[in-house]
Amino acid sequence: MPLPETIAVRFTEEDAGYVTVRPVVRQVFRLAELVDMVLSITGKNELRVQQIFRAGTVVYNGFRYSWEGFVSQANELAALLAAFPDDDPLRAFTADAVTAVTFEIGGGTQRSLIAITRQEASARRLFQKRSPWEILLGAARESAPRYERYSHAQRGDVYRLHLSAEAALALRKGLLDSAPRVLRKKLAGMQAPAALSFLMPRGHAVGAGSAPRLEISMTLPTDAGARNTYALAVLRIGVGIFFLIFGQYKVFGTEFTLHGGFQFWINKFLEGGVYPFMAPVLRGFVLPHATAFAFLTAYGELAIGLGLVIGFWVWPASVAGLLLMLALLFSSDYPGPHAALWQYFGASLSHSVFALCFVTFLVARADAVWSVRSARKKSVKRQPD
Repeated sequence: MPLPETIAVRFTEEDAGYVTVRPVVRQVFRLAELVDMVLSITGKNELRVQQIFRAGTVVYNGFRYSWEGFVSQANELAALLAAFPDDDPLRAFTADAVTAVTFEIGGGTQRSLIAITRQEASARRLFQKRSPWEILLGAARESAPRYERYSHAQRGDVYRLHLSAEAALALRKGLLDSAPRVLRKKLAGMQAPAALSFLMPRGHAVGAGSAPRLEISMTLPTDAGARNTYALAVLRIGVGIFFLIFGQYKVFGTEFTLHGGFQFWINKFLEGGVYPFMAPVLRGFVLPHATAFAFLTAYGELAIGLGLVIGFWVWPASVAGLLLMLALLFSSDYPGPHAALWQYFGASLSHSVFALCFVTFLVARADAVWSVRSARKKSVKRQPD
């Protein structure tokens, strides 16, 4: 019986070893697409591929795929797999062609892997001469990695570099010193790696045409996750619009900055509303430098609003916004010495709600969509390596 040309596949998310109650999605795969996915798990192991085809199920990237099992003859399978890449130990290592590096930590059952891409490691911290990516490629140039295998999952050749304990510690320190905030957080708990694996993609690997279709199937976010991401973006933009409104009249007019508007509000706070510990700060420091603080407030609010609306420097904008809201809260929302506890919360609503929004932006990834960051990330992905 010949191999089927198309296969009806069902897939759903796999969670903690059992199938969740999430909806089951149905999709028709071409045989080459199914082979491409199975090879990502087994490599070119004909016996394992036959077993998976016959079993009619496989787990890959957190999804369980199921289909009606079928038998494949050895000669048919060999002809089918011949179209897919083999190992190529003669391919020379080229550091500039590397697109990802994997850190191998520990060994045996304790072995763990941390992968970083060229995109996330190419930026560097302020005042650092080299980026983490340049440090990694420097290590590869000093000690040439040896060829390991072809990875069907990553569609590229993998080269491995063993590290001595001293070299691993020095590499880890250099990476943490040069890494920007997001990458440093990812590597912070990492132990010194025992080895590095470098990925060099194949330019014209067979099966590349099926990649987008399979990737969509395997990386589809849950409905709740997608809704939360866009809801957070809506909140970010909404708060940004408020701050644009707050800041624009102060910046484009002169009443607040040059004609006593700022001093009027500080004096009003001192008449009633300022927390006792904040009053000396307003009288002794803020009022004597009122014009400077007026301009700082005006342009700060406008910058916060602009950053949130376009999704640029959202983290610094959120830090500044949180500090501003706390300053205003302690300057103007004091309910009195004998107020009930709930009145402290009620009096602060105009500032505490915005403060909580800024805390949310700091904790979550508020610029994941509808932002300059996400637009730049998409443009980088569209560029060929």
